[in-house]
Amino acid sequence: MQNRQLDKWVFLCNVRDIYELEWLKNFFAQNGVPILHKSRGTGVYMQILMGIVSTGYDVYVPNQEISLARVLLEEMNQVPKDDEFDFNNFNNYESIFAKDTGTGYILKHRLQFKKLFLILVMIPLLVGMFYWVIDIIRRILID
Repeated sequence: MQNRQLDKWVFLCNVRDIYELEWLKNFFAQNGVPILHKSRGTGVYMQILMGIVSTGYDVYVPNQEISLARVLLEEMNQVPKDDEFDFNNFNNYESIFAKDTGTGYILKHRLQFKKLFLILVMIPLLVGMFYWVIDIIRRILID
């Protein structure tokens, strides 16, 4: 018979969104720690309807893995001190802004999108308003 103590899951932390949860799941999976996550209250319904959870996710780990999980979580949350970061050798670090990401598809083709908007939205709207005004004037003149 299995030991019931091994089957228990213990609360570790609460993460605010799905991205943080996925990052935590991958980080713990690399270190061999399984996790279980649950959302509080109406979190599941909010995720289905709106794609977000405002209450965050509770993260649970097996009882026998709680000490390792807390150590990993503490290591993950540590910020390097100023003396650990070499500011004199800063040019060796690649900046995320150094790469030319270019512009997005919409920005590259904004003139075409403006034309489409004009043709598909504005012209039918103006034509409909024109016929509406003509109909009002006709009703006033007939009555």
